[in-house]
Amino acid sequence: MKRNSLGWWLAASNVAIVLLVAAGISYFAIDMLRDLADGQQKIRVQLAGANSRAEITRLSEDTLTYARVLAERPPLRRLVTGSGREDLPQFLRRFCETSELDACAVFDGAQLVAASGPDLPWEQLYTVAMEQGERFMAVPTGTQFSVVGATAKLPAQFASFTVLVVFRVLGRNYDAAVIAAGFIGFGLGATPTAMANMTAVTQRHGASHVAFLVVPLVGAFFLDLLNTVAIRFFLTLN
Repeated sequence: MKRNSLGWWLAASNVAIVLLVAAGISYFAIDMLRDLADGQQKIRVQLAGANSRAEITRLSEDTLTYARVLAERPPLRRLVTGSGREDLPQFLRRFCETSELDACAVFDGAQLVAASGPDLPWEQLYTVAMEQGERFMAVPTGTQFSVVGATAKLPAQFASFTVLVVFRVLGRNYDAAVIAAGFIGFGLGATPTAMANMTAVTQRHGASHVAFLVVPLVGAFFLDLLNTVAIRFFLTLN
């Protein structure tokens, strides 16, 4: 009986030791799995936040691009400056539909001229845009919308400078007019925009070999050299 009892005690002790070791390993394994799961959840949340920020940035960039395109449209400038402001809502509605925008609005200073899309507190959005800049985000009071928007100004002052300065300095002839159109294109974008502007003018009024020789050289070569000198000069001012 004593030998049997000793054997049972030894067996029980071994089982207890094995159970204790297994329990300890299980405890630490569960703790490690919990930490790993928490870490994975944190990574997922961080990735979701980064993706959300990237998506909002993309939306704001696209909206700013569409706003600039709308501001550059000649029909918009004609409707705003002319007597056809009653046609502005229809024009804005067509632009919003083709650009997949929810709403568009045109302001003259702080006064709303025309709008399309859902009924939004445009005056409140205008104030937010003036505070945040050309790209803005807002949750207007009294609505269920969160708005990602952008603003762009009509290039009226730039066009006035082109007519009053560039056209006169270049000789007040047809070549000067085509080059002035290219100059406006530089202000709206880059050399391709300038070429597109000049192409539109020459297709309607005739060719200008001088303009198509001067503008590409200036935009693609001489302007880069001038930018290099200007950047180095301003860097030395710090």
